Amino acid sequence: MQLLGAAEQGDPEAMLELSRFYLAQHMRELPGVETAGTRAGMPWLERAAAAGNPAAMAMLAEVKYDGLYGVAVDCTAAVRQLANQKKKKGGGG
Repeated sequence: MQLLGAAEQGDPEAMLELSRFYLAQHMRELPGVETAGTRAGMPWLERAAAAGNPAAMAMLAEVKYDGLYGVAVDCTAAVRQLANQKKKKGGGG
């Protein structure tokens, strides 16, 4: 799978797309409960966000704020994620 290879090589876009692939599987499994899709997708989403991918950073904040994909609600982490995104865009702190 080319997407997996690119993600493993550190491509943030590939990491984001791979996370979306796995998290979409989650929705077919058990929405609202952590599943194999969540366990496979969240680490890629977190890596893409850590690599500075703006879409991944926003998605990660939304997941944590709303408790999507069976992830526990963590508003503090969501706000921190948004602040990190602003810093990476050069918006200061």
